[in-house]
Amino acid sequence: MKYDKVVEMNQTIGKQNARIVEKEVKRMIENGERITVAALQRYTGFSNSFFYKNKLVREILYEAVRKQEQCYKNKFNSVRTQQETEEIIIKQRKTILQLKLENENLQEENRRLREENSRIRDEKGMGE
Repeated sequence: MKYDKVVEMNQTIGKQNARIVEKEVKRMIENGERITVAALQRYTGFSNSFFYKNKLVREILYEAVRKQEQCYKNKFNSVRTQQETEEIIIKQRKTILQLKLENENLQEENRRLREENSRIRDEKGMGE
């Protein structure tokens, strides 16, 4: 065989192997599995060095791991601790109490103004 033919065959095999890795990565993501070289080795049977020497496979692996880490990071950042949750509840209860007090004060003021309005009407009505 000529050298060019051997290189072409190796590239074809490399692309096929990359597709295998890509399919396995998608399956792992769908199943919620952590993407690691060790796990991919188990599932694909490829050697450890294969994942680092094959540029296309290495890019697929790094991109998948980066996306997965970003996903975990977002989930972690969105989780509140018990103490944070309790502090939020306390602040909300305090706000509710303040609003209830304000509402009572406004209702009392409204009652007082209605009485005053009624008194003024009565005075006007008597003066006529």
